Amino acid sequence: MKYGEEGIDPLMIMIAGHELTQDQNGELVVILYVKTERTEFAQEHMEPHNQQSETVDQAVHHYIRERLPHIRAKAAKVVLGSMIIASIPLLGGQAAGAATPTLAEGMEGHGVTYLQRHLDYLGYFDYHTATGTFGNYTEEAVRQFQREYGLTPTGVADPVTRTAIERAVIKKNMIRDAYNYTGVPYVWGGETPSGFDCSGFIHYMLQKHGIDSERTTSRELYKMGIPVGRQGLQVGDLVFFGLTEPGEVSHVGFYVGDGKFISATNSKGIWVYDLDNSYWGPKYLGARRIY
Repeated sequence: MKYGEEGIDPLMIMIAGHELTQDQNGELVVILYVKTERTEFAQEHMEPHNQQSETVDQAVHHYIRERLPHIRAKAAKVVLGSMIIASIPLLGGQAAGAATPTLAEGMEGHGVTYLQRHLDYLGYFDYHTATGTFGNYTEEAVRQFQREYGLTPTGVADPVTRTAIERAVIKKNMIRDAYNYTGVPYVWGGETPSGFDCSGFIHYMLQKHGIDSERTTSRELYKMGIPVGRQGLQVGDLVFFGLTEPGEVSHVGFYVGDGKFISATNSKGIWVYDLDNSYWGPKYLGARRIY
């Protein structure tokens, strides 16, 4: 569907704000509100892409990748007043970034800009602005990311690297959000903000941020994904502990960086702890990267 099919001039549409909600299946959906300000939208959105004839799908995908890189929603609904003028799949369909081309030194364009912004958000791109040109700074930022995530440090943003970067962005945003639940009480079997157990908190946060996850136990989570060594831990990795029987997984949390993790505990509910403290250190059993 193109702008104008509902009587809306494409150059008079401007994204005015957004909110997140869940559909009937509990999947994350982003609601994009638009308003009719011709000049602002042309200057801020259409002209940078130089695509006055782009579809609603393309414009929404551009907007989310540029302005909301942390959002991993199933769909976007574009709303003008009380009328939904478009409903666009973001996951499971032809979402922005579904086709992930390789980016390398010398290349230019929006894909490079998105890459630089993601790397900046993750703390790897130290240039003062996203330039849209893949130069030495970008190459070194990619190489550093690859080293820390166990990838071959080529400095080329191939599909595997770009997927890892996009996932790292989502996980960083998820961990920032996790801090908002500090102090929520421990409830056996709990998986809502009224109370969590350790695996319930993992499930809730993954689902909230668009990462497919079955509600299961810490022991089952320990069988998923790939193992991560202590020196290779990254934000969003799952860390596991044996609290009841030595060597048997019975607790899980999110690694948050700087040698710390966040989890649901009997004593403090959702709380952040040092991996190496006198209680948790001896009980640490390993880590997994499931996304």
